[in-house]
Amino acid sequence: MNLTITQVSEKYNITPDTLRYFELGKFKIVGPFKDIENSGVILAQVENRKEMEKIISEDAFYLNGADYELHEFDPKLIAKNIKLP
Repeated sequence: MNLTITQVSEKYNITPDTLRYFELGKFKIVGPFKDIENSGVILAQVENRKEMEKIISEDAFYLNGADYELHEFDPKLIAKNIKLP
């Protein structure tokens, strides 16, 4: 994704912090739910839960009262075209 922060923010309602973590490779997939207003999902790959909690605590939506659910999972099947470190 080679868009400026302004374009991404206006078009997708993505905060500059979210874009930064996406560009750093911490966030792998980001987007809104189609069936639930004002909510979405972030698939992240971070070192540990504490790092993700820190990222969330700095998020503009969180600072303005958004609720987050944080779930860890252990992938069992990964498509060949998805690259992992």
